[in-house]
Amino acid sequence: MNKTVSYIAKPGAIPSRRSPAGGNSLFVVNTELRIRDPFFPQLLEYVPFIDAGQVWTREPGTQQLNTQRTEITPGLGIRVISPVGPIQLNAGYNPGSHVLVRHISRRQSIR
Repeated sequence: MNKTVSYIAKPGAIPSRRSPAGGNSLFVVNTELRIRDPFFPQLLEYVPFIDAGQVWTREPGTQQLNTQRTEITPGLGIRVISPVGPIQLNAGYNPGSHVLVRHISRRQSIR
């Protein structure tokens, strides 16, 4: 029994992104490869990545993980190394909903 729920703001609208709304089990995998720019290695870094995961409700007494419906999102990021820390721009493609998701942030990366 699948109890994951998606909400749509108005009737007839097509959701552009599915957001898990519950469950008691979670499976998440994130992997990335950091590649320094050959011409500006102290300034630029390219980061291809893959994010995968799923949320589902597992019935009491079952020990099996249901990874058959795992959502996989490939993407590419670019990092600019600045005096205030890395500034990153990421773009990921969700093949299930054919949506390109973009994200920009400044954060301390783990080295």
